[in-house]
Amino acid sequence: TVRGSGTQLNITANPGSVDLGRVILGSTSPARSTSVTNGTDFNFTGTAAVDNGAFSVTPATFSLGGRRSQDFSLTFRPAAAGPASGVLTLTLTSTAPPFSTTVTVTLTGEGLNPAAITISPPTVDFGDVSVGSSALRSVTVTNTGDVSSAVSTSSSNAAFAVAPSSFTLAGGASQAVNIS
Repeated sequence: TVRGSGTQLNITANPGSVDLGRVILGSTSPARSTSVTNGTDFNFTGTAAVDNGAFSVTPATFSLGGRRSQDFSLTFRPAAAGPASGVLTLTLTSTAPPFSTTVTVTLTGEGLNPAAITISPPTVDFGDVSVGSSALRSVTVTNTGDVSSAVSTSSSNAAFAVAPSSFTLAGGASQAVNIS
C-alpha cells in the first residue's frame, strides 16, 4: 500500500510589482519594499537576485520558516535615461521534503537626465547706446534635462537690468529673459 497527499504551495509576494519611480541619473531611489509570505508549514532557505544591475535587493540570502514572511528592500539607480524594468527572483529551497520553487516580482523605474541649462545666444552685443537711453535684447534660457530647475538671473554690472529675476523651468522648456 502506498499513501501520500499533495500540498499546494502557498508562497506569495506582496506587492507582486514595485515601481521605484523617476530617479535622476547619478542618484538612487528611496527604498521600497516587497515581502514574501510562506503559507505552508515547510521551512525554506532562499536567495534573492535581480536581472538588471540598475536595481538592487537586500537581503540576498534569507531563511523563511513555515507561516512566516520575509521583507525585502529594493532600490533603483538608473544607468541611462528612460524606462527600465527588471525581475526580482526569489528562489526558495526546502530540505524536508527536498524541493525548490521560485517567486518573481516585477520591477520598474525611469531614469531622468538632470536639469541642464543653456543660454542662446551665449553673447549679447548692445552696440552703441546713447547716454540716457536704453536698448533691449533677449536671450532664451532652455532646460535640456528631464527635471525642473529653479533659475535666477542677475547682472554683475549695474548698467544692465535683467528680467525676470527668477523662474522655474520645467524639463525641456524654454524662457525668454530680457536684458536692457
